[in-house]
Amino acid sequence: MCIIYAYPIWIGVIFLLTMFRQHENTKRAGVDMEIVVNGKENIIQENMSLGDFLAGKGFLPKEVVVEHNGTIIENKHWHKIILSPQDRLEIVTFVGGG
Repeated sequence: MCIIYAYPIWIGVIFLLTMFRQHENTKRAGVDMEIVVNGKENIIQENMSLGDFLAGKGFLPKEVVVEHNGTIIENKHWHKIILSPQDRLEIVTFVGGG
């Protein structure tokens, strides 16, 4: 009789272990890396383009100038550049006023 009652518990344990392993594999699939933006470390997902990074931060192409590892990049080329670990970005925003 004890085996009959323990069976649902073992099914639950196996289910939880399977879910945990799937979660761990998902975390490894999108490896994070570190870049430096305006002198501060940022953690981003691997294989992210410069354009995707800037869009995710809310920067609009007409409002910023971006320097990637010492080279100013035109906004039409942002999506061609894939960021690498330890890349350095300097982002300058335009501010209007009178």
